[in-house]
Amino acid sequence: MAIIIYEPKGKAREYSPLALNHYLGCDHGCLYCFNKRRSYFTNPPHLVKDCLNRVKKEAYVLEGTNDQVLLSFVGDPYCKKEMTQHVTRQVLEIFLQYRIPTAILTKGGKRCLIDLALFKKFKKGINIGATLTFSNDAHSLHYEPNAALPFERFETLEKLHKAGIRTWVSLEPVFDIKQTLKIIDITHEYVDSYKVGKLNGYDLAKNNPFKFNTQPDRWKSLLHEAVKKLRGYKKQFYIKKDLHAADPSFKLTQNETDMNYLTVKAF
Repeated sequence: MAIIIYEPKGKAREYSPLALNHYLGCDHGCLYCFNKRRSYFTNPPHLVKDCLNRVKKEAYVLEGTNDQVLLSFVGDPYCKKEMTQHVTRQVLEIFLQYRIPTAILTKGGKRCLIDLALFKKFKKGINIGATLTFSNDAHSLHYEPNAALPFERFETLEKLHKAGIRTWVSLEPVFDIKQTLKIIDITHEYVDSYKVGKLNGYDLAKNNPFKFNTQPDRWKSLLHEAVKKLRGYKKQFYIKKDLHAADPSFKLTQNETDMNYLTVKAF
């Protein structure tokens, strides 16, 4: 049977050295989701067969690793099903036992707070993040209809930060540069780090009911303005390769282009 904790390839590797997808499929209904084309994608999501036994065996081998494991790329660890199944919680308990540094990425908003007490046990070994795409409800409800609304995600990150949990944000996909920059303004006081990308695999020119800017130079503008803002707030951040390619001459520091810079280390 194939391993369940794996090394992501391609663009996904920019997020984490290792990853685990214990839920396959998602119930957020995002129009831009690249996973919908995959054979295993379902709504509602389902659990990988025998996932907890497999996770425990592989975590035993990885005990004390310095390579972060991300939950998740092809499903949300805090999907609605998790509220009754509590499999993410059991995965985290295994990771805590074997000292596996962990990152979480969710659009489930406050649902992740059910495990706040467990997050605290990781101390510096965990990083909880949210994908933030829009700053207003109307756009979020159109493009990601079943995800937590933006301000619920903001408030959840703030609660995590106040509880001493390290927080991060994935600014990707980017539909509207103004909203992405506004998100940084809103969240910078309680978000520790950011990963900034662009819009990949979605044809905004053909599917743009809100008439967002589709000019080719918008990515160059995003690169310059996001970096200026994040540096001004003295935040840690990583610029994804596709975005930096919009202006390769634009000077970034080594950390700002190091895909492993923001990962959680062994604890």
